[in-house]
Amino acid sequence: MVFDGFEPNYYTYVGAVSACARISDGRTGKEIHGKIYRSGLELNSHVSNCLINMYGKCGLLRSAQFVFDATLEPNLVSWTSLLSSYCQHGEHVHSLNLFALSRKAGVVVNEFSGASVLGACAALGNLKVGMQVHSLVLKCCLEFDKFIVTGLIKLYSKCGELDMACRVFLEVEQPDLSAWNTFIGGYVQLGKLGEAIDLFVKLYCSGLVPSERTFSCVLGAFADTKDVEAGKQLHSLIIKMGCNSFTFVSNAVLDFYSKCGLLQESMKTFEEMDDHDIVSWNTLISGHVGSGHYGEAIELLKDMLSDGHYLNLYTYSSILRYKPDAVFSFHCEE
Repeated sequence: MVFDGFEPNYYTYVGAVSACARISDGRTGKEIHGKIYRSGLELNSHVSNCLINMYGKCGLLRSAQFVFDATLEPNLVSWTSLLSSYCQHGEHVHSLNLFALSRKAGVVVNEFSGASVLGACAALGNLKVGMQVHSLVLKCCLEFDKFIVTGLIKLYSKCGELDMACRVFLEVEQPDLSAWNTFIGGYVQLGKLGEAIDLFVKLYCSGLVPSERTFSCVLGAFADTKDVEAGKQLHSLIIKMGCNSFTFVSNAVLDFYSKCGLLQESMKTFEEMDDHDIVSWNTLISGHVGSGHYGEAIELLKDMLSDGHYLNLYTYSSILRYKPDAVFSFHCEE
């Protein structure tokens, strides 16, 4: 154990637990927690909050809840850390229940808890509760906080209320990049492709520098509109800004070229990528199948397996949708 040989104090424990949280090392974090318990030191709120945060970051939600429940007087940081942990790991219903309990306990809403619960409402498509939270953040004068703004835009976009999302966006004097990205993504998800592209142009003209997330969002619109020339220009901009080093951005470029039937460009993009994940392979295979190049698609399947990836549901559906006998013959050969 790293602490053997001397007796650490609260500051040592807080630093060590925080380090475990940063690198998501739950195992060492548990060992440190055990050392705290055996030392006989009474947990203060600072140490408890660090433990809740550490367990939450490591996905050990039951342990985070255990520390929270053992805290005599959980404060705003305690509630917010636990709430954020449940949200980050997809426990959205539990997040809403916890938020309701925090309100009954008289806990004040801050930008972090408000943004977390708005994210939970968006994920669940719960517009009614989301609007109640919107009213609450207005009462708390948090409506212009960047985390809240992004959370509100995500909520209304996910629930198909683009007019409300637009209202929130326009009320902010200088929306940050996260708000722009969320708004563009909302338009793409709801099939408002022209609006998404127009919004991207406005972002670019505003002087803000698009991020890898921006490109990933807007490429979906170019892919579905099959605007080849505009998409190629966007690809050039991505390369110029160095965002093609992100696998998920290159996957979006692959998707664009594949949907436009530009297989040579999609292959070139694939070959220039530093890393390929299952999405990369599936996108390339789907593009070849969609263009009727079944033989090449089967060869890509074999290459994908050789690269250490396994077929998933999307791989099968891509092939079976066009050529069921191709997959059958592939398995017979194997």
